[in-house]
Amino acid sequence: MNNSNIFIILKSTLSSLFLALLFIYIIGGIWLFPFNFLLPQHFNNFSAITIIGRVIERTGFLIIFLTTLLTIKEIYHNFNGYLPSADLYWRERIYIFSKTALITFLCLTVTYLVAILSGLVKIDFYSDHLFISDFSSSLYSFFFLGIIGHFFVAIGEEMVYRGLIFRYLLQKAENTQVAIVISSLIFSLFHFHYTEPLSFVLAFLGGYLFALIYFLSGTLLYSISIHWTFNLFMHVFTPGHKDYQVNYLNLEIPVIPGWGTYFDLVKIGAIIMAIIAISVLKVQGFQKTKL
Repeated sequence: MNNSNIFIILKSTLSSLFLALLFIYIIGGIWLFPFNFLLPQHFNNFSAITIIGRVIERTGFLIIFLTTLLTIKEIYHNFNGYLPSADLYWRERIYIFSKTALITFLCLTVTYLVAILSGLVKIDFYSDHLFISDFSSSLYSFFFLGIIGHFFVAIGEEMVYRGLIFRYLLQKAENTQVAIVISSLIFSLFHFHYTEPLSFVLAFLGGYLFALIYFLSGTLLYSISIHWTFNLFMHVFTPGHKDYQVNYLNLEIPVIPGWGTYFDLVKIGAIIMAIIAISVLKVQGFQKTKL
């Protein structure tokens, strides 16, 4: 790699960082600005402190998705490489999305069971918490914050990090691995709310998997489906303070002090295996569209 290529990659990386900052945080911040002052009972310094605040916050990702989409339209003048090929009917697209989500759910379920059987996730099956007492609140959280909220996050982040940033890096660097690694690093680093190193590693590998699938398939449909299903699964089966859910399963996840949890290690291992499998097999079922 000569000095000219290195300069192009560095310049493209800085531009990508700016794009991520612009769409994820500036546009997202503009969306939250009025709510932060009008609804102080739901926000504290632009951070959601209730389920309603969290839903409003995640609706901002729909705004991010739309603004990014309009930007892409102006740059490329079409949506090739973002949606499945034009000859697919909406019924087929829904089928692809649903099938991908189901496969992802089954893989996550196996990972979760492995963690439970290994003692890395502990559930008190005899706890009264297993019987949900506040069903209406749980249903509200699952539908609005889980299904809809996480879907907005998935389409917003995939459009920015893969649809815009990865594709931009791919064209500038003209090297697939460089584009995947840099876009994944940006995806990981921009999860500022993470505090444990293993969480950043998990985000990096997730970004790598999403970018690889996008490159191989030529459509964001698969990565959006996997991203949404992963977030929704974790929302339901690993409830925590950030989603303001009651720990109905009475979960106990052993912690590695200063690093994260042992369950993070299981998820990291599962994603690495998925990356290797997809890289080797090239997943023949993808509907390839040229980027």
